[in-house]
Amino acid sequence: LADGVLYALIGGEEIRPATKPSATPGLGHWPWGMWEGHEYADPPTNLGFGRNLVAINPATKKIIWNHKEEEYLDSRGVCMSGDRIFCYSPEKVLASVYASTGEVLWRNSDAELLKAIGPNEKAQHYVTGYATSTYVKSNHDYVFFAGPQRARLVVASAADGKLAWQKEYGNFQLVLRDDAIYAAGPQTSGGQSEPPAQ
Repeated sequence: LADGVLYALIGGEEIRPATKPSATPGLGHWPWGMWEGHEYADPPTNLGFGRNLVAINPATKKIIWNHKEEEYLDSRGVCMSGDRIFCYSPEKVLASVYASTGEVLWRNSDAELLKAIGPNEKAQHYVTGYATSTYVKSNHDYVFFAGPQRARLVVASAADGKLAWQKEYGNFQLVLRDDAIYAAGPQTSGGQSEPPAQ
């Protein structure tokens, strides 16, 4: 929700993970095993995937614009900065859409960029993080790929989506500030190391 407009990614019916009662008295929690849909194996039914970006006036419930992509977009890879929405279809395309009109600013499917971003890694471990975590953030200048699913920290230009730089190991939670980008990763005993096998 920005400046009185609600922006959303709309998709079809998602896989519905089964409810699993806790055998532990008191507060229950989710298991770390792989739930249905959390392996993100089927774009049409994946959790949070869709092909329609929309802008809605919440007061009137009227759709301001509707932009449809051919490829399924991953909501974990959608973010907004100013008048630009950045959206990612895994291993297919990174695109930027004007938030005010829904028109495409640019679309980038360069092999170099997609190779750097790589496929989504499995993420379902108490050290490495949770599969449903978002992995894209942006500011005025860059789009950042980092999170439990990422093998590398990858940065693309917000102006055209071209690869700016990359760094091995990508499981960081980023905090974007004017003075710097802060990256927090899994705690290890002696600095950065590979996460445990899953």
